[in-house]
Amino acid sequence: FHLGKKTRLSYNYYYMRAPESLDPDGDSDPFFGDGKERGHNHQWKMAVEMNPHIHWHFLIERFQPGDFYQNAQDDAYFLRWELMLKS
Repeated sequence: FHLGKKTRLSYNYYYMRAPESLDPDGDSDPFFGDGKERGHNHQWKMAVEMNPHIHWHFLIERFQPGDFYQNAQDDAYFLRWELMLKS
């Protein structure tokens, strides 16, 4: 989405699967579960061009783990703000 001449907002969604389970025999691996669904990843990004020499963006990610991971019940979040200076 263009929120103005120099401001963009984007959204990406990734549904991640594994080609096979890492715990096929169900021997209670401490990290990997017995499923093939790795999870859902949502990304929101706002990018701004202040002038030809200064750009910045703000990124938010949310990862919702699937049954591929053992005992992974909480969502994970990632935030980043980046400033780029060009000469």
